[in-house]
Order: sequence, then C-alpha cells, then structure tokens
Amino acid sequence: MGKKKKTAANRGQDDGVLKVSVENFGPIVEGDVEIRPLTFFIGPNGCGKTYLSAALFTFLRTKSEQILERAQVLEMRLAKQLRRAENPDAAVMLVLDALASIIVSAAAEMGGICARLPQNLGVEGKEMPRHGSELAEIHVEDRFGRFTFRWQKDGAATFSRRVERLRIRKDLEELKKAWQIRRGESHRRSKRGVTEKGIWGYISELSSVTGFVPSIMRQRLFPFSVQSQVAFIPDGRTGLLRCSSEVAPFLMAGGTPRGLRGVDRDFLAMWTNLLNMLGGKKVHLPPLFPAMAKECEIGKEAWREGIGSVFLSAGGEDRVSLTRAPSGIVESFPLLLFVSGLKAMLGEEQGVFVVIDEPEAHLHPTAQTELATLLSRWIRQGHRFLLATHSDFLVEQLSNLVMRSGIPKGRRPERGIITKDDELKREDVAVYRFKYDADAGGYRIEEVPIGTEEGIEEREFGVVRDALYDEYEELWNIQHRILEESSGK
Repeated sequence: MGKKKKTAANRGQDDGVLKVSVENFGPIVEGDVEIRPLTFFIGPNGCGKTYLSAALFTFLRTKSEQILERAQVLEMRLAKQLRRAENPDAAVMLVLDALASIIVSAAAEMGGICARLPQNLGVEGKEMPRHGSELAEIHVEDRFGRFTFRWQKDGAATFSRRVERLRIRKDLEELKKAWQIRRGESHRRSKRGVTEKGIWGYISELSSVTGFVPSIMRQRLFPFSVQSQVAFIPDGRTGLLRCSSEVAPFLMAGGTPRGLRGVDRDFLAMWTNLLNMLGGKKVHLPPLFPAMAKECEIGKEAWREGIGSVFLSAGGEDRVSLTRAPSGIVESFPLLLFVSGLKAMLGEEQGVFVVIDEPEAHLHPTAQTELATLLSRWIRQGHRFLLATHSDFLVEQLSNLVMRSGIPKGRRPERGIITKDDELKREDVAVYRFKYDADAGGYRIEEVPIGTEEGIEEREFGVVRDALYDEYEELWNIQHRILEESSGK
C-alpha cells in the first residue's frame, strides 16, 4: 500500500509495447493506452471500447499481413542468394537485410487503414470524428516507428509515418551478434537444409537448436506485428454462428455479405477458413469451462460435417450441433477454437492475438471466473488478448490472479480449477476505464492502478454495487418505518 504505481505516461519506452493515443475518435475525447499481453477496457455502453478495440485490431492485422506478404515475395529471391552464401555468417546477414527491407516497406503501406478501419466499424470516414469535432486522430507507436491516421468531417483521410531506421538496424545487429556467439555452441545446418525453409524458417534454422533468434524476434522485434494470427471475436457472435452454415458457401466462393461490419465479415471468414482446414477430422479440445462441461457434457471434441456445420461431443456417440448448444457454449466456442484450434492445426510457434467483445456474454458467474483463469494460462503459452468487458466477476478474478503473483507458490491456496501455478504477472496486465467528461461531452480514457498487494483497483463496478446497496438500505429502512407506524396505531 502507498507505493507509487507506474502508469502509461511514466513507464517510458518498454521493449515490445504497443502504444496508442486517440483524440476525438468516435465518442472518445482523448486517451493513451499501452497494449500488454492482457489488456482490457471497462466502461459503460457506447463509450468507445469497441471503436478502440477495432482500431487496434485493424492496425495489428494490417501490419501482420503487410510483413508476411513481403516475406513471401522475398522468399524465392532470398533462397537463391542463400545458395551462394560463402558461410553461415554471410547467410545470416542476408536474412537480416531482408528483414530490414520488409519492415521499412511494410510501414509505407499502412495508410490503407484509413479506409479499412471505417469499414471494420461499419461507418463512413466522415463519421469517425467525435460529435462537434472536425478531426479524429489515432497515433500508434511500436518499436520501429510511429504511425498517424486522421479522418476529417468532410470525409478526407490522411496518413503519416516515422520509421526508426536506426533502431531497426541496431536490433538486427543484436541478432547478428547473438548468432555469432551461439553458433559455436551447436551444430551447423547445411545450406541445402536452410534453403528449403520459408523466411521465418531460415531464421529458425540459422539459430540452430537453441531457437534464440525466434525468441528475440517474438519478445523484442515483433512482439505484436508478426503474431501468427490476429482475430476479432465480435459481440453478437451467436447470431453470426447460427447463420454461418448458410454464409459459408458464399464466403468460400470469395463473396462479401452485405449489411455486416468489417469485423463481422472478418470473423465469419476466419471461422469458415478454420472449418475448411478442420475438414471431417475430429479435434480434441480442452474443456472451456469445467463447470459448464459437467453440466452439458460436451466440448471435448469438435468436427465439421458438410459446409459450415460444427458438432460437439464428450467423446462418445452422443453429439450436439453447435448452433443448438447452450448459448454460453456458442458464445465461447470461437475463443477456444481460435486459441487452441489455430495453434494445434497450424503448428504455430507463436501464439494468437485475440480481440474479443464481452467474453463473458451468456456465461454463468462461475464460468466467468474460470475464463479469467484460462486467460492467465493462455498468456503463459504466448497468446495475447484485448478484452472489452462489463463483467465484475471477470475483473475480480483477474485481480485475484495478480495478487497471487505476489505470494510464494507454496503459500498459494487452491480453489476450484485454480492451482498453485496459476497467476497473472503485474507487468502482463493493463486495465483502462472509459470515464465520461460532462464538460467535454465525451469519454476520457484513464489507466486503472494495479498492484500485487491490492490487485486491480477498479471503481467502475464498485460504484454500481454501492448504489444498489444504498438503494437496498433505503428500501429496508422505509419498510421498517412503515411497520413501526402500523404497529404504533
């Protein structure tokens, strides 16, 4: 207690942290946000949580696509160059030069977000500025540069960037030095083996058995930009999934359903692609919520039949269509499939980055607390999450998990599905409250303090709980006054 806590403003430049500043964007007056392995937004309906979530998703998805697309283009050319490399050191330099080229060229193409983000939100560009403002601005800063996106009331949009070339070169030089230090500690790969890999495979091979280069890339160079998959799970997903079997043939044929936001279309497209990869084979999945699994006896296996139809079972002959499963299962299954299914089916070394609106939807409070525990476990596996939530149960359990990190494992209690290993490190979490400013006529974003002693010091839901108790106390007092008056007569 009493310790000064770091905030987004005073933490400084952290390696791998994505920083975002917004001004007059949708209902948001202004705010600064840092994206951590687990970031979540709390606030009333219509405060801009989904707007900002969609903006971050659009940035991450676009940058990931741009980088990976360029990696594929350079692959054949780099393979020929590697065949002519005189030694492993020369091969490493070729790979690192290619990486620098990819980063710089990808940054130049990020301006497409000016058109893509309004589409994802289902609005026109001229609707991006806050009511009464002429200009909406978003500034995104990652390790390699700063990107600025602006939308005006007249519909015009502009994009600017500043690429940190010196930082790029410095980090790539660190990779080179790391290779030179480590290469003597393990056997060398043959040139032929190297050229049979894609660009990310080259780096894995050249780093030999230690795997240190992918680790540095993930933690220092590309902590968010090259997540293997970036997914947005929107609100209203139950309705989308229940019509997915009808929409799937249209999507597989390259069609674009009208009347949906871009994030909704993207969700359906990714869902359809996953089912297409799944085919008729069964995928064994861990139970999403033990309490729910006992009650429903489904969720251990999933498979596709036909186009777009998903069935679940507990491992026996009994099965149920996903569209007829309990609403909590339907709402939560995409999260399980995107996290566990993508990694299992694609064999990705890195985790997925999932943006999800209201993950607690249709879940019993017990399942909401179990979800918090599962999120903490998935984070330790390398996955990343951005949540917009109205659940005090979810927030309270995440707060408890932060407090557990400050207690030695041997002293930690076990409760429900929580084991002594379950924890959530303070530095892996960021919480932001969207608070209404009556004078400005919009919402400001403020960071919620977090500590291992106090947990997450949220007040958003506490205000509601206090108001309900005050109302209860007032009603109780009125009832007893009435009884006293009646008995006095």
